[in-house]
Amino acid sequence: MATKAALITPVGASAIATIQIVGGEAGAVLGKIFVPAGSGLTPELVSDRPEMLPDKLYYGSIFDGDEVVDKVVAVADGGGETVDINCHGGPRITQRILMLLNELGVEVTSWRELHEADSMADEIEQVLPGAKTRMAVLALTAQCPGGLTGRIKELATRLEKDSGEEQSIRAMQSVRTAIKQLLSSYALAKKLLSPPTVVLAGPVNVGKSTLANALTGKTQSITADLPGTTRDWTVQLVEINGLGVNLIDTAGRRAADDRIEEQALARADEKLGQADLVILVLDNERLRDSRLEDYSGKLPEPEKVLTVVNKSDLMGTAERDSDYLYISALKNENLDRLREAVAGRLGFANFDPTEPLVFTERQQRLLNSALGENSAKAMSNFLGKIVGR
Repeated sequence: MATKAALITPVGASAIATIQIVGGEAGAVLGKIFVPAGSGLTPELVSDRPEMLPDKLYYGSIFDGDEVVDKVVAVADGGGETVDINCHGGPRITQRILMLLNELGVEVTSWRELHEADSMADEIEQVLPGAKTRMAVLALTAQCPGGLTGRIKELATRLEKDSGEEQSIRAMQSVRTAIKQLLSSYALAKKLLSPPTVVLAGPVNVGKSTLANALTGKTQSITADLPGTTRDWTVQLVEINGLGVNLIDTAGRRAADDRIEEQALARADEKLGQADLVILVLDNERLRDSRLEDYSGKLPEPEKVLTVVNKSDLMGTAERDSDYLYISALKNENLDRLREAVAGRLGFANFDPTEPLVFTERQQRLLNSALGENSAKAMSNFLGKIVGR
């Protein structure tokens, strides 16, 4: 099979684009233009470069001679015959990388020809424009020809093998177990593609807005020492450990001084009810206050609430309770641990974007149909529809 390459994300300006190389020489071709960051290598030292480990993300540079074309993330599949280059989405950059590959003897084609236009590739093309983060793009582009496509084909092959009745029953049981595991990934895909809502809540003057600014990396909310500075909620899309979330900063909870503040608190309660996760921000004084419920708002069930204690820079370590996460939004203390905790509460503690992922309702529906069948042939037919064969 000739080595081919194609732009598998939609043509046009975008934040991120993915170029895929397929063929026995895919890894070798990439090695001629890609240098991993921190390797100390230069573009001409092709023979000195170590092989890319399968399913591992590499950050580095694409070179045209001595010139850096773009900073990219590259990943190769387990067999080394498929390589994804995740680059910036400007048309000039993607065209230049494809031209470089063509000069190295790679056949540049369309994504439809590269993947024989199966249903999975069609779905990836439809969903990709809505991807909000690099991890979402990586997860989607990993589903064909590997990922979900590869797993579905493997399961169908397992069912189609000629065997006796007992072996067929065992095969169906193992495939049902695998299907259930695949279906469990759909909830993660929905969060990955439709960013969940994370709400900052708590009493006035505990540093919620300072925390919002620290997590977004810019001044989203006005901050001041005056209690009640934030009068209404603000929202910002922010990336937390690769996951996009809609971060909402709400008005601090206290007895309202006027009608405007009453409305702000009512809106805060509304956002609490819609949240996928609430970060309840306290300081050490409020943590010990027996009236905590008076200014925590209408919180959802406990599993949707993550309590953090801010202003840890003003406390001694002896004052800290091991049951809580202590941070300093102002001094950037323990914010990485907070990000890990948020990702974990939302189900992304050990998320691997190269693993099979059910990412459309059609895929979910067909898998559920396969799960309900009582014959290997019928199960296999439904699985085949997912990949379009």
